Amino acid sequence: MRIPELGEKYKNVFHISKEMVMDFSSFSKDDNPLHVNEEAARQYGYQNPVCHGAILLSEISRIIGTQLPGNGALWSDLDISFSSPVLWNETVDIEVEVIQRSEALGIIKLQIEVLKKAKKVLSGTAKVMCLREIKRSYPMLDLSKRCALVTGGSRGLGLGITRELLEDGYHVITLSRAESEEINKLQEVYKGKMKHISCDLSHFEELKNLIHHTNQTFMPINSVIHAAGPAPQKINMGSQINETIDTYFNVYIKSLIQILEVCIPDMKQLKYGRVITIGTSYILGMPPLAMYPYIIGKEALWGLTKSLAVDVGRYGISVNMISPSMMVTDMTSEISNAAKYAEAQKNPMCRFAELSEVAKTVTFLCGEGGAFINGTNIPITGGGT
Repeated sequence: MRIPELGEKYKNVFHISKEMVMDFSSFSKDDNPLHVNEEAARQYGYQNPVCHGAILLSEISRIIGTQLPGNGALWSDLDISFSSPVLWNETVDIEVEVIQRSEALGIIKLQIEVLKKAKKVLSGTAKVMCLREIKRSYPMLDLSKRCALVTGGSRGLGLGITRELLEDGYHVITLSRAESEEINKLQEVYKGKMKHISCDLSHFEELKNLIHHTNQTFMPINSVIHAAGPAPQKINMGSQINETIDTYFNVYIKSLIQILEVCIPDMKQLKYGRVITIGTSYILGMPPLAMYPYIIGKEALWGLTKSLAVDVGRYGISVNMISPSMMVTDMTSEISNAAKYAEAQKNPMCRFAELSEVAKTVTFLCGEGGAFINGTNIPITGGGT
């Protein structure tokens, strides 16, 4: 809430009726005859019964809670003196003024004065906490409006993620160099809910234009799953790293920035968005030998993921990486059976990650469960790292 400025005032005319006093007596159980019985009041020298002092305080509380400072205000300290009684059916003037303020602490001090025909009835001060509203979660976007872009979605893990999202009811756009037989089949099954874009991710201007066009003609993208990536290559230390690393950076980093530049503004407006990048268990511990471009590229992608999470989290957009250990995909088809077996035996669960297990983690993060998971790298490794 806004912290009022020094000198701000609020004035009010307040009438205390007999009915108000009787209602307060019934509510508070304070049935002191001096307040509720006319004959008893006269015995004490008053023409009419004396109103409860707490009724005045309740009106001051109303002023503080609804006017100055207003909604979100709470008393923390009160120092007042009553100088003269208020009787049934009398009217008073109440004035409240800000005499001290602390923006940092969110506290103000009020001068309070209550007058009856220019005669002081009550005076004093009150410290008031001006509470700041703490943001709650944004409403979850309706499933019918959720649209996910999956890069590398025509094969391997990207294809598995595409299937899971479609089964969960998402609209899905896949992006890869070319369509695949599996993608064509999915487009037949999920007519109107799926679209494929053929594009080389390193052709940045074409990529950006295609995303713009798809947002306008198919459906605005509000989830981005970046599963595309070159196959890992074994490259020893030397100049060949420089010759190769641009390929990894173009796919992992630069293409994603182009996509997000188009999609993030709509996510901000919706107060909903998901960005999920695919890492590797190799960046969770010590990597294998001679995989420089692959590891450097994934580490850079993790850096982009964290930086984006800090930047857009306030808009209801969560950004995370998932890092699976080895899976059986076309990327691992060249690895020998003996090497795969040895790798599986190193894992506490003595097996590889299944594509469906990794894909279901993505759908979890895209849903309500992922709303407050942000800036994390989730290992899907069976406890291996």
